[in-house]
Amino acid sequence: MTAQNQPARETYPWPRVLTGCFLVIICWAIGVSREYPEQTTRKLQTLEHYVFSQLWSRLSSHSHARIHPHQKPLWQQLHGNILEIGPGYGDALQYMRPPINYVALEPNQFLHPRLEHNIKKRGLTPVIVNGTLDSSIVPQEVLDNAPYDFVVTSLVLCSVRNVEANLQAIYRLLRPGGKYVFIEHVHHADGAWRTVQSLVSKVAWPFIGNCHFDRDTGSMIKQLKWHVDYTLVSEATSIETRLTPLIIGTATK
Repeated sequence: MTAQNQPARETYPWPRVLTGCFLVIICWAIGVSREYPEQTTRKLQTLEHYVFSQLWSRLSSHSHARIHPHQKPLWQQLHGNILEIGPGYGDALQYMRPPINYVALEPNQFLHPRLEHNIKKRGLTPVIVNGTLDSSIVPQEVLDNAPYDFVVTSLVLCSVRNVEANLQAIYRLLRPGGKYVFIEHVHHADGAWRTVQSLVSKVAWPFIGNCHFDRDTGSMIKQLKWHVDYTLVSEATSIETRLTPLIIGTATK
């Protein structure tokens, strides 16, 4: 039999095999998540925190450089008893003038070692609470140090699960006359850019710490019974600044 008359060798159906394996894994993952919803949620959240910590180790200096001109004059006014929500590595500690009592509420445990180092570097006793204000149950260690003269957030409300719950808790934790000091992402005034914000938020949230650029954070802050004073900073120097306008200001109880 000549080579021309030999039957063609049948190739192994790798695409079908790999597709089948992928579908089996997806079905298995769905089954496990339904059988053990709480454990699955915790593991996914841990994975999300780890991914964000790796990205933040590379991007935090860039983010800090952008908000530095706005953050420094505000944070230099802080004194007394301070609660910072989502401090990350605690880069803004350099602006706070001692003596202060500083409590850090940081849910990402992968950021804690460097945060603790920076707190000690400022001569402060580390009080780092692993938790959030996303529910009506405020972490006990946060309550133990209340009321606060200042509660501060910097690019945090864009990523929390429940903005309203966080703001209500902040209000309750402040002493009368205390101030909430914030720098936050806010939705764009232009409808086209707001659509882009929504699309990016939906696609990229697992990699950017659950950040949602399109939240109407300013309006939500104004809903509580405090005196609000903030400035909208909407720059057009790059795609990034167009995508992420900021509100910067205070809310006094």
